[in-house]
Amino acid sequence: MTLQIDNLAASLTDQPMGARNLARALELFPIGAAAHQDEASYSVWWARALQAQFNLRRSAGDLPGAMAACQQRMSLMNSTLLRFPGNVAARDELGSAWFCIGQLNYSVVVPSLQRPAEALEAFAAAEDVYLALLRDQPNEYANPNQLGTIAGGRLLILQRLDRVDEAVAQGRRAVNFKQAALKLAPDNVGVRNTLAADASNFANVLLEADLADEALSATTLSQTTLRALVRDDPKVPRWNSTRRLFAMHHGRALLAVGRAADALPALRESIAEMSAATTGGTVRRRGWARLALAQALVATRQDAEAATELEKALGDLTTFLKNAPTDADALVYQAQALHLRAGVSGRAVSERQTDLAAARASFDLAEKAQPLRKHQARARLALLAQQ
Repeated sequence: MTLQIDNLAASLTDQPMGARNLARALELFPIGAAAHQDEASYSVWWARALQAQFNLRRSAGDLPGAMAACQQRMSLMNSTLLRFPGNVAARDELGSAWFCIGQLNYSVVVPSLQRPAEALEAFAAAEDVYLALLRDQPNEYANPNQLGTIAGGRLLILQRLDRVDEAVAQGRRAVNFKQAALKLAPDNVGVRNTLAADASNFANVLLEADLADEALSATTLSQTTLRALVRDDPKVPRWNSTRRLFAMHHGRALLAVGRAADALPALRESIAEMSAATTGGTVRRRGWARLALAQALVATRQDAEAATELEKALGDLTTFLKNAPTDADALVYQAQALHLRAGVSGRAVSERQTDLAAARASFDLAEKAQPLRKHQARARLALLAQQ
């Protein structure tokens, strides 16, 4: 059952069969509960079935149904822990249920209810569970691994709330916990993969905070970790695919520390990885990467190629904004691309003024959609100073 239902990780993704097996399991668990009331493991497996139900409902877009499954799972584990205080497996399931509630309340990766305050509260509860487990099981890698995942989830929420200093602190915790888990399980593929992702997300926040040197250290860690996964298991294509996708932030970090020439191949590699995208968030990300490539090209005095990349960036962002006209991030990238294009050599005075006016309009639309975050406001001020 759990091997058949898509859980955003490893599964057979045979959802029809998984759903049938899950429905039967959830029918049987209550029937057998009385006969197994002295076995904590019975309730733990029941909770795992409810986690599969959560995965199934979330993937179908049924967020209230997913929340109900999570809450039932939590209630089951709380009652189990009253009968079996300290049971490690039940505590782990409880912490996992809290994390799922947090992710369901707010996530930038999967569909969510867009409730950041509730998500942060749930993540805090999950963290309490795993900190206690870590104290009791200091040599179990799963506990620091889960704590790193929780910190990584907090980072993304705090970044969206423009609480950048707090996001940076959570990023450091995420990476530190993942590295601690890796020391305990150095060959664990899951830990290595999530370390690379958390380090890349951390670098993005560090760039917003103007901590370029630390951002480059984080992206270097991400790239090195993924290269090692490619080396150790070259038959898994997603390691190289993920590394190339994350190379965008590596290129941005190199650019931020003044190594524009070194940034060029990383940014080009990331853009190539996204070349097949025609719709959705990947098109927006590709437009962002092309903007960064154009910035690196301008820094290396390759204005003609920069102009070409800016046209492509604006094309991607226009495509994305047709379906999401109030997406503040895309509007800011568009404004930055227009601002940069205005300064490219060979641009006529009238074209330059048109670009600057359009950039101001894009910033205005972004601010109407949601308050500009600090780094976005700095980019707008740079534009206004040029008027």
